[in-house]
Amino acid sequence: KRLLASIQQNCATEKFHQLYIVDDSRKTENIEQNRELVAKAAFGLKTPVQYMGQNEQQKLLAQLSEKLPEHEKSIRYLADQSLWRDQWTSGLARNVALLLSCGRRLVMLDDDTICDVFEPGKLQSDISISEVAREADFFKSEHEWVGQRQALNPDPVDRHMQCLGLPLTDALNAFGQHQLKPAGLSSASTHMLNKLNPASRVLVTECGSLGCPGTASNTWLPDMSPNSIRHMISSPEKTHNALFSRMVWTGRLQPHFGARPNMSQITGFDNRAMLPPYFPIMRGEDRLFGYLLSFIFPNDLSLDYPWAIPHLPIPKREWTDKDRMFKQGPSFPFFFSDKLLGLASECQAVDPVERLRVLSSWFADMAAASNQHLFENDRDSALRNISEQLKHLSKLLKEADNAPREWQDYLQNGIKQLGASLGEISAEDYPVKGWPVNMEGDELIDFWRDNWAGFGDALLAWPAIRSAAAELVGNQLHS
Repeated sequence: KRLLASIQQNCATEKFHQLYIVDDSRKTENIEQNRELVAKAAFGLKTPVQYMGQNEQQKLLAQLSEKLPEHEKSIRYLADQSLWRDQWTSGLARNVALLLSCGRRLVMLDDDTICDVFEPGKLQSDISISEVAREADFFKSEHEWVGQRQALNPDPVDRHMQCLGLPLTDALNAFGQHQLKPAGLSSASTHMLNKLNPASRVLVTECGSLGCPGTASNTWLPDMSPNSIRHMISSPEKTHNALFSRMVWTGRLQPHFGARPNMSQITGFDNRAMLPPYFPIMRGEDRLFGYLLSFIFPNDLSLDYPWAIPHLPIPKREWTDKDRMFKQGPSFPFFFSDKLLGLASECQAVDPVERLRVLSSWFADMAAASNQHLFENDRDSALRNISEQLKHLSKLLKEADNAPREWQDYLQNGIKQLGASLGEISAEDYPVKGWPVNMEGDELIDFWRDNWAGFGDALLAWPAIRSAAAELVGNQLHS
């Protein structure tokens, strides 16, 4: 209700081709309320509005399956909620959105955001390009950043559209800069720069966030940019806010181009290109989508705009002592996403469909691996990650002599917890643990081997599924 009201208030909805509300709710009461809310809101929006509840989604999937009976299993795997009743399915809802928008540009909004625009102060003039993390700042409450609201064009959808799908040269022109300057390239790797050319397209656009950072814990703080860490520990109040308040700004101080997207609560997609599907289940689906996208389109880009939107979940979330715990075990199956980076550098295919085939074969290969091999890969990955974290936290602690005591305690506790995890995971009898949390050992590995096989099949079927979806919803595919 809050999101729809903000769209009506701040967005030029007459520019929309269509507004879809994809409802992945499980409770009958919520579904009925959502359908009623959408019907009421439609009267105030100057665009066709389509509620996509389970009945509507099942109709779409049935139509796709009728067109492509040989791919029905893959269609259901990617987008049928009835297969995933007990799982986290943000990726499934995003796949529905991708199917509805094949052949068009899409702006996807999480339901706990607000369509409004805020800009951080002290914007930098040079456009940047790199893999460097976003900046961050911390507040006690949302009242501290109210003054950053932009009265001029507070429409994030319109702002996303400004560069979405443009080649790099045109995107730079849209910002009034005809070429990248040396200062903006200082943090870019040679490998990344070698892939760029004037025709590199902006396939995904992102923006910053004000409010809840959207993370399950605040153990991401040590991974911030050095500038953000220095800013945080320069003030005991800022440090306290970082550790105990979920009022965070994360974003950029200038337009920023990157090789792959990270996460944004409002995201633009150029769905005229053959974007990959999302893995339908598990958290971290955004990160994996970014890896798949940069694999299929290695010469194209994502753009992070230097403005933010409010991200305020209801009810309000608070950090707990558990959220500040670094203790972790093997996080099966998340280790597999990092392996895609190595695969991308080895792939010689140029055509996106052929690169998709390579990805499909890789997932099939993972599904064919032995349980022991996967266990060893996961444990090796976990031990390596924990060792790197320990080294990083120890370095930060050595540099924290003049930092607030709360930050020093946070780092010391992290080192202690990670050290304990290192010993536990090294034990030969330590079982594979991860997601879903109600499984472990061979049961968990078998679950993911089945899913890798299913996703590999779905990647092979994806071009045909996209074409059929575009035809069903009346869009015209351009690639």
